[in-house]
This record gives sequence, C-alpha cells and structure tokens, in this order.
Amino acid sequence: MGIIIRTAYNNNNWAAKCKNANRDRRLLKCKTEVVNTGYKVDKNGNCLAGCWESTLCTKFFWVGAGGGAFSKRAQGNVFFVFLDIDNSYVIWGTSKVRKIVGNKVYFDKFKPLPSERWIKGLSSTDIVGQKWAQGTYRYIDARKESKLKELITSRDESFDDPIETVITDNEGKLSLKRHLIKERSTKLVLAFKQSLHSYDCCICGFNFEKSYGSIGKDFIEAH
Repeated sequence: MGIIIRTAYNNNNWAAKCKNANRDRRLLKCKTEVVNTGYKVDKNGNCLAGCWESTLCTKFFWVGAGGGAFSKRAQGNVFFVFLDIDNSYVIWGTSKVRKIVGNKVYFDKFKPLPSERWIKGLSSTDIVGQKWAQGTYRYIDARKESKLKELITSRDESFDDPIETVITDNEGKLSLKRHLIKERSTKLVLAFKQSLHSYDCCICGFNFEKSYGSIGKDFIEAH
C-alpha cells in the first residue's frame, strides 16, 4: 500500500533547519502541534530545533511516531503533505519506499516539487478519505494512490498564469499549457552539413550564399 506522510512545513526545502523561523507564518504548527521538536530560534530568528523535516531530503527517512515499527504494507508510492496556515493540506513531494528498518522507513532520493507544482487546498478527506486526527502517516489503497498521482500529473500538464487574474465573460481566465520541445542538436546539424557536397537546393537550385552573399553563408534551402 502507498503512504501519505504528514510533515511540518520547512522553508529550507526539507534539507536543513528553517531560516527566519520567527517570521514565517507557515511554521506556526511547529510551535503548537509538532511533538518533541524543542522549538526555539536563535537571535537571527533561525531555527535551533531538531526535527525529521530538516533532513528529510538529505537522509531520506521518516520515523514512526511513538517508536512503533512500520508494517509490510508500507511499500510503493509515498506522498508528502503539510498543513497550511488555513488548515488545508498541500502535497509538496513524492517518492517511493526503499526499505523499512525498525521504526524507520527509507525512501528513494527525491527533491521537493517546485512550489508552483504543489497541490494546494486539499482536505483530509481528499487525501485519506476521512478526518485525519493523530499520527504522522496513513496507508492508502491503490484507488487513492491513483487519484493523487492524477492530481500531480494534471498539475504538471497545466497551470494558471499568475499574471492573468481577471475573468471575463468573453474569454475567461488564461490557462498556460506547458509542453516539452525537443531541439535539434547543433553537433548533429554541423555533422550533416559537413557531409554535403553543396548547399544548393536539389529541387530549384537556390543557394542562400550565392543570392545574399556572406549573410547567407551556411544556410540551407529545403522544400
């Protein structure tokens, strides 16, 4: 079964202790709800506490709360979420279970999703199918896994342009689509040109350099 792990927010990409912790509203949960972190900050406002979040994306493990061991159900996809300041859930990263050692579950190496790809505004019902009270992780079935993967995939394929905020009756809100474009390798192009005996078009005989001089050098006409 897949796992959802509920972490605290970390403003250092879950790879180090938080900076400016005394001014980041999203770290409010650290002061009130996260167990045994020993929350405190230095004179510059940087966090001095110890938490699993600060090494999650460097050591790639999570610890079962209360010292309990993870069961064999912990396998496959892992989804990482945190509670936002409005108490909605945000999916900020994904990985896969690599192994279980006692009360620790280890993951494949991963990095947080870029913040523009986070899935925001989710309820506990959206992610685990019921109210989530205690505990830092939940097992989820294949149907719920598939739904969460679909949310992330759809976010990858389409996102709203933050510049366009006005919705009109005529056109609606602008939705910017992202597509991968494969560019021709310049090394391959150069090798192909060197294999040619002439840059004349084999259909009409047109030659850029002959027609335009040096400005047309190395251009090829093709029909």
